[in-house]
Amino acid sequence: MQDCDADAGICRLPGVEAAETPAAESVEAELIYFGDPMCSWCWGISPQLRALRDWSLERKLPFRLVMGGLRAGGGDPWNDAFRGFLRHHWRDVAARTGQTFNEGLLAREHFDYDTEPACRAVVTARSLGVADELEFM
Repeated sequence: MQDCDADAGICRLPGVEAAETPAAESVEAELIYFGDPMCSWCWGISPQLRALRDWSLERKLPFRLVMGGLRAGGGDPWNDAFRGFLRHHWRDVAARTGQTFNEGLLAREHFDYDTEPACRAVVTARSLGVADELEFM
């Protein structure tokens, strides 16, 4: 069983000596969010993610986005089964979060559900100095 201090965010394991922890002001920290612009849950929690970003920045804690991972390279067959999977998933996320989805994409005859170009677009926007890359995402 571990001993955790929820306020400090520190857990200790029995039988393991606690290492000396540097003072908070000497620790360089940042809040990192790993996401994908085409991730349904990333869209679903976007209001909370904005609030987390704002909370972080108010405390002068750098906030950073790291992109990628969902369906880089695409390759899934664009067929009724895959569109049905997406429709069901989007509706589930919408029901749980209140975020709406435009299902117009699902009516397309062809589409490569490759998330890499969207991730690259966010990174490109960052390099071009877009003021709010989270909103861009």
